[in-house]
Amino acid sequence: MDSKRRSCGNLDRRSEEPMCELARGVKLFGTIEAHQRDIQSLAFHPAGELLASASRDSTVKLWEVASGKLLRTLQTCQGGALSVAFDPTGQVLATGNGEATLWEVATSNLLAVLHGHGASV
Repeated sequence: MDSKRRSCGNLDRRSEEPMCELARGVKLFGTIEAHQRDIQSLAFHPAGELLASASRDSTVKLWEVASGKLLRTLQTCQGGALSVAFDPTGQVLATGNGEATLWEVATSNLLAVLHGHGASV
């Protein structure tokens, strides 16, 4: 993956400016606007081809980085997804809130729900 690739967010919906500082020579590649509520977490696939966005709207969306195309939407638990991460192989996506959920990236199949956390994951 390109070491200059970076994700950043903006909670102020009135402004299109990202809330992170971009290094000199780095330009804004695109903006995600498909969630109904704030994006809580972003994660790049290890190969750099996909981006996952987790939102309080109870969805995790998978995006094709090169085109910005929305590929799939995963429905998460009520209250939304607060975190998202790919495993090192890129085959499994983990989402978290009051529980951790594991998804198969290729099919979007639910693999497991890990209960028992006392707080957000």
